[in-house]
Amino acid sequence: MTRQAKQKPELLLPSGNTESFYAALEAGADAVYLGAKQFNARERAGNFLPAQLKRLVEIAHEYNTSVYLTLNTLVRNDETDELLDTLHQLEQIKPDALIIQDWGVYHLVKRYFPSLPLHASTQMANHNSIGSLHAMQCGIERVIMARELTLEELRSIMQKNGSETEVFVHGSLCYSFSGMCLFSSYLGGMSANRGQCKQPCRRIYHGKSNGFLFSLKDNQLIEFIPEFERMGISSLKIEGRMKPAEYVYRVGKAYRMALDDHSRIAEAKEALESDLGREKTGYFMAGNVSSSLAKAPVTGKFLGKVISSDSSGFSFRCKDKLPANSRIRVFTPSKSEHTTFKIREIEFRDRVCHVKNPPQPAQIGDEVYLSDIPGKSFSSRLSGDLPGLQTRIPQHKKQKILAGLKLQNTAKRKGKPRISVRIDQLSWLPKTDLREVEYLFINLSKKDWEQFDFQSPLVQKFKHKIVPELPKFIPENHLEYYRDLCQSAFKSGLQAIGINHLSQRLLCHPKSKLIACENLYTLNDTSIMELRNQGVGTWIRPQENDFLNLEKGNDRDGIIPIYYHPHLFFSRMPAKPCDWYSDPCGETIFHKKKDGLTTIIPEHPVSLTQYRSKLSKKGFSRFLIDLSFTKPSSNRLNTIQKRINQSEQIQPSSNFNFKMGLT
Repeated sequence: MTRQAKQKPELLLPSGNTESFYAALEAGADAVYLGAKQFNARERAGNFLPAQLKRLVEIAHEYNTSVYLTLNTLVRNDETDELLDTLHQLEQIKPDALIIQDWGVYHLVKRYFPSLPLHASTQMANHNSIGSLHAMQCGIERVIMARELTLEELRSIMQKNGSETEVFVHGSLCYSFSGMCLFSSYLGGMSANRGQCKQPCRRIYHGKSNGFLFSLKDNQLIEFIPEFERMGISSLKIEGRMKPAEYVYRVGKAYRMALDDHSRIAEAKEALESDLGREKTGYFMAGNVSSSLAKAPVTGKFLGKVISSDSSGFSFRCKDKLPANSRIRVFTPSKSEHTTFKIREIEFRDRVCHVKNPPQPAQIGDEVYLSDIPGKSFSSRLSGDLPGLQTRIPQHKKQKILAGLKLQNTAKRKGKPRISVRIDQLSWLPKTDLREVEYLFINLSKKDWEQFDFQSPLVQKFKHKIVPELPKFIPENHLEYYRDLCQSAFKSGLQAIGINHLSQRLLCHPKSKLIACENLYTLNDTSIMELRNQGVGTWIRPQENDFLNLEKGNDRDGIIPIYYHPHLFFSRMPAKPCDWYSDPCGETIFHKKKDGLTTIIPEHPVSLTQYRSKLSKKGFSRFLIDLSFTKPSSNRLNTIQKRINQSEQIQPSSNFNFKMGLT
């Protein structure tokens, strides 16, 4: 009889390497989650080879522990071949579920590898009851909810549907919604959606407020365990595939204690004080969002500041003597840099620690944190022999699958480029020549939608072109508002709705044409095929893309964003009271708010107008000008359209990943 059968949430622990896998088992995990060497959102974790994964599953099942494998990154067109081999391996490995983000991966699994159960990653950004309902309708067994939900929102979601639900209860938090952060990618092509995040939220920023303005404390929800159990939450997840085994064991033991005996929650919470993470917050679940920003971005227990440094080492004030072989982290705030190392030689006298012969010198004023202390050790070797595994899918089967993934294009590829426009202010409407656009996407605040006249002569004249766009995040108590908006648009004769989450199709009139916006990622042809299967007729390609990936794909029907301000951070967190900041590369970024949500954008837009001719030669003919965050001006729009037609660059601007490439 499994723990899951005892009607309590499972304890789900991270396993970034073999040591943390054994630590999770010994801590009492009901389930572990881990990744292969590719296609997972923690590329910097140790991760596992296929034969190791199969052996891990065998060992875990001996302990009556489930194994969920993370396949939760976006996939490029040139990776489909490798992805098929990976899915073929996983079919033999037989994990208890795959955690996925990409609708293309979903399509392949459901059609060609149906024995693999699926969980919707938090990267899929499910944040309300229609997200859970849609996943359940798609045959996805479990939904991992967004971290930004309030307790009341989660309770309401659980009351409205019966799908398996997983929540993060401990560990690191991102400033931006998972799956909606472009900042790392923007700074250097290292996409958070592809497991390469460089953590821009942990860096220092300058403005009216200076410091670590987007670095959050660590999540800790152990006190909510009884409430989660009453709600019927299926799984409580601990973040930390990048954390050491001792952390997994220490945190896992505390949550195991609290799950098994609610009267020991206070004791378990006290034990978590030694997890050596960041300061803790209950975040939205506890309603203390305003105090969720961390003073420093690094993990570990703060010990003191460096008071002297010379060629022999450095000293800092410290209340307690550190155990031998402790690991410390020396952090330089001005540079937002740190180094972590094991102490080899240390003297402790009059509450001053002197570290001798460190691997790197420290500066006076540097902050010193306790990163890890000697504790229980775990094996780095898997017990037993590694099983045999067929690593490649048979070629005839692969070719048959690939042949079935060829998209049929319908767009006209010759002639004048077809331009769509997005606006976020009603004052743009009279300044836009609707005779010259294919679609006009309108993305407004709730307040502006309440002033929008669906029956105005202009709207009625161009009702076949005007597309109301739903927001990327719709809180539970706003669902009916946007359902009514979609119905009003349809009754007024508007033919299409722009959706930013596939579940939003459940809000639309059944006869409305669905247009998938950029947040509904179509990075590969297979994801487009799945969107088509679910009723999407047109799609806007992701902002986070490059020329090679577009060229490698067969799709030529998609609309390519050619002028826009990317949402570097998109967050439910309030930002510091300042209109602008200087980012780590010295560029000015701006803070914008709409309907209680924070968007951080760069000062200068992304402009790909100079590549229009090159794109047209490759068969792309549909482009999007996104005028969001741009002062309404018919001259500005005319200039952009002229530059597109002439394939000329707009300055000042950047080209995002388009030329440099998306990693």
